[in-house]
Amino acid sequence: MKEMTPAHIVPVRVLDDVLSTQPPRRYLTKLDAQGFEMEVLAGATKLLETKQLRTIKVEIAGKFLLAQNTSAKELLRFLHRRGFFVSSDEAGAKPLTEDRVAQFAKSGDRDGFAQLDPAARHTLTR
Repeated sequence: MKEMTPAHIVPVRVLDDVLSTQPPRRYLTKLDAQGFEMEVLAGATKLLETKQLRTIKVEIAGKFLLAQNTSAKELLRFLHRRGFFVSSDEAGAKPLTEDRVAQFAKSGDRDGFAQLDPAARHTLTR
């Protein structure tokens, strides 16, 4: 029989609230939320609308996304609708399309790179 570990209460704050007290900036964000990426991004609507959240290195793990009733395709669509260019490499040479993202997500826990300005794709490699 598997032993249960005690539960812990973890305070949760949305990105919009955390970063709203900061002066306006352009943020690079690493997002690894074990399938809760859509929920995290839902808490960043102001940052996304004001284009302050410019670059997101996001884990695309199909099994974790499915466990939260979402998918790699839904995550990709969410980012595309907000103007992000999404690729499977930092240089942006391998764009992730709806056809490719499901296979990409099945191959394990992988990072995707989402950027608002495709011309600035090189910024992650500096």
